[in-house]
Amino acid sequence: MQALVRLARRTNLLQARPCFQQGLVTRSCSQDEQGEGSGLGTVGGNAGLEGVAVGTPSIGGTLGAATSAGNTNSNKIFARLSNCPKYAFKSDVLAYFEGCNLQPHQLVTIYDEKYRQRFIQLEFDSMESFRQAQRTIVRKGRLGGRYLKLDLEARRYDNDDIHNVVKDFRGQSLLMMQVPTEATVEDVERFFQGYNLSSFSTRFLRVQKDIPAYAGRKVNLNPNSPANIERRALVKFSSPLEAFRALRAKHGQFCLNKSIDLRFVQ
Repeated sequence: MQALVRLARRTNLLQARPCFQQGLVTRSCSQDEQGEGSGLGTVGGNAGLEGVAVGTPSIGGTLGAATSAGNTNSNKIFARLSNCPKYAFKSDVLAYFEGCNLQPHQLVTIYDEKYRQRFIQLEFDSMESFRQAQRTIVRKGRLGGRYLKLDLEARRYDNDDIHNVVKDFRGQSLLMMQVPTEATVEDVERFFQGYNLSSFSTRFLRVQKDIPAYAGRKVNLNPNSPANIERRALVKFSSPLEAFRALRAKHGQFCLNKSIDLRFVQ
C-alpha cells in the first residue's frame, strides 16, 4: 500500500513539472515585455546606446553598398591557365572559352626569365564566369592536343620585370630564339627582308641556358660563361598581320649559321 502511495506521488510530480517550467518561461517573458515597455531594458535604458543601436543597420547598409561598389570596380577574379599549346594564339583561347565573357585584353601571356611562355593569365568579371570556364574545360577537354588546367591566382603577374620588357612588343612582334652571338641589327633586318618593320624594332636579349648535368661530361657551371649565354631578339613589325606573315615564312630559316625558332609575342 505504501509503495502505491509513493508511485502516485511521483506520478503527480512528473505531471506538474512541465506546468512549473512553463510558468517560469511565461513569467520571464512577461518581465521582459514589462522592461521593454517601461524603457528599463539593457539597451533601452540608455538613450545614447539606443541611438547607436538604431543607427547600426543604416551604417552597415552603407558599408555593404560601398564594399559591393568597390568589388564591382576593382576586385577581379584572376586565374592561371596552364598546359597551353606552345603555339596557341589568343584567338584560339577565346574561341575555346566562348560564352565565358572574356575579352582579348583579359588574356595576358606570362613569360619566364628565359622569355618562354609560362601560362596565360585570365581576368574574369565574376566568380560565376570563372566557374563557367571550368565547366567549359570539363566539357570540351583538350585544346591542341593538351588538357588545360585552370586555377585561381591570388595576385597579378602582368606587373613583373619580364612584363615590362615585353609589354611594348606584345601583339605585333616575334621572338627570335637561338640568335647567333655575332648577329647585329642589320643581320636581323636582312633576315626579315621584304617585311615591314616598325622603327627601332629590334631588341637583343641575353638569357642563361639550361645547364645539363650529364654523367661523365665536364660542364662549365659558371653562369656568366659565354658558353652558357644565349641571345634572343624581339622584333616588332608594323602590324600583327605582317608578323604572322613573317612567322609563317621565316620559321626555321637560317640567320648566319643558326636555324631560328620564331614565336609570336602576345
